[in-house]
Amino acid sequence: MLASLLGAGGRLTAELERLRREYLTHEDLIAAGKCKAGEQHEHLNRYCNLFPLDASRVVLSDGAYINASHIVLTGIETEATAERGFIAAQGPMHPDWHGPDTLPTFWQCVWEQRVNTIVCLATPQPGFTGFAQYWPDAGTSTAYGRWQVRCAATCTAGDQQMVRRELWVSDGDGGERRVQMIQTLCWPNYGVPEQTMPIRQLLRACRDARDEWGGTTLVHCSGGVGRSGTFLAAYAALASTGWRGEAAERPAGGPARLGADFSLLPIVRELRRQRHPMMVEGHEQYLFAYAVVADELGYS
Repeated sequence: MLASLLGAGGRLTAELERLRREYLTHEDLIAAGKCKAGEQHEHLNRYCNLFPLDASRVVLSDGAYINASHIVLTGIETEATAERGFIAAQGPMHPDWHGPDTLPTFWQCVWEQRVNTIVCLATPQPGFTGFAQYWPDAGTSTAYGRWQVRCAATCTAGDQQMVRRELWVSDGDGGERRVQMIQTLCWPNYGVPEQTMPIRQLLRACRDARDEWGGTTLVHCSGGVGRSGTFLAAYAALASTGWRGEAAERPAGGPARLGADFSLLPIVRELRRQRHPMMVEGHEQYLFAYAVVADELGYS
């Protein structure tokens, strides 16, 4: 399926080479003064070489720092629809897991940016390559600073590889909101899942949640660049086709189609321009994003 989308020749190699040539290092970004907030709050970044670009970083009302970026997806989101935009974020930290406690600012971001859906592309684990669990067990509640979070329900789907949680967050002043969380259990750090189906199911769940509940969607993994960038690149490509339903459920007219000149290159470039040059990390994740799109649209 992938070959029919990419076409003949060395197109994939050429695209990867162009991205490689355009890549800016951490040192390049610092020298250009593009990540000043991240420099000033270095201890609040999970990775010492991954600071959000200042131009699109999320700024909280009290000036608190969070490693998170506003994302406008090429072709489907505009500045005028920012209330239905995306945020790509670093997974939160806590001393019991790794680093300082950023759980309160994570929930502050969710509240202030009117996040209705959280897409989690990793599993909690200790160490700097994981993230701290930011939700309570089903039927319980936990305070994260001023934010009280209650988990009303949890269920598994997608052959037990996806978890859905219904969370309720209150601000301590009487306000309460519902936040739905969808999480994949099969995406390794720095790698890709063995098959595209679990991520295709996650993409559909994200699309349906946005259609039903609106609001901002926050996407995170550990650093908020590799897996998050790959997911967002695939989402942008699929959404640009008017994608609806599984390939097998589409009418006899055939699958939604991308233009003959379709390329993920401009999508990935735009993601990197808005958050960080590591959005979609390396050949494997770039190829996986293409594979997800090809399989979901039924290319053969």
